Amino acid sequence: MSPLSRLMAATAMLAMFSWALLPADGSTVPTGDPEAEGWMTESRDAFADARWHDALEPTRALVERFPTQQVYSDRLARIYFGLGRAADEAAAWEQFVKVSPTPEDACPAMGHAYYRAGDRARALDAFRRCRDFDPMSAEGAYFLGRAYQREGRHQEALETFRDAVRVDPVHSDSRIGLAGMLLRQGDTAEALAIIEPTVSRVPGNPDVHLIQGLALQRLGRRTAARAALERAAALTTTYVDVHVALGILDYSEGHISSARARFERAVSLDPGRQAELQVWLERTAEAGQ
Repeated sequence: MSPLSRLMAATAMLAMFSWALLPADGSTVPTGDPEAEGWMTESRDAFADARWHDALEPTRALVERFPTQQVYSDRLARIYFGLGRAADEAAAWEQFVKVSPTPEDACPAMGHAYYRAGDRARALDAFRRCRDFDPMSAEGAYFLGRAYQREGRHQEALETFRDAVRVDPVHSDSRIGLAGMLLRQGDTAEALAIIEPTVSRVPGNPDVHLIQGLALQRLGRRTAARAALERAAALTTTYVDVHVALGILDYSEGHISSARARFERAVSLDPGRQAELQVWLERTAEAGQ
């Protein structure tokens, strides 16, 4: 699983259980409405038990009866997430955004829902709106930068990550995104300067050590590069890019068998990168003869 996929999965899980912080349903249901009170109880109890199918109909009924109560559209969106109905989830988040005094609470889940529904244009628009909901939040700019990256709009991604770091200089994910884009366009020294303050701040993040290692390697500082890449490898055994980076470093230093093992491991973890890594497999095979 890529770092971005890990990040998206963790965000979704955290969002799913944040319902416990929402106001109690009783504060939003008028007294003397037994039908609504029944829906409230069914929705609340089924949601708490992650019984998504059971929670769906009473929650939809609550949204229809009380469309301005964001607590119910929020819950409905999370139910649709649990059911894997991404398009319906996105629509529920849109309803939440219309009525909530804090529309940023729909982010980044709304954009992710559009992506899962296959609507990339609306996903990008959602992330733009999320950034604009709170321009002083690095999170909003960070997720917009990621969205630009996925669309291959690299210059816009670079500028957006810069904005995120400017808003919050200690926002680690934004520094990782910016440093990665700087490496991509060949600004190696600046990439290293951007990522190094993050190494001590989030030492458990393998992305930080990978980017630091790549920058050091390109600057010819092989010993320091290996130390950084080995730190990344110690944090995860399944990060393909770490194996590839260490394989290239091993090859450049004449450690052919070790390099080949790294490339073979990378292909076994992600067979879809076979064509990309074939040249390295062939080089190590020839050098090992």
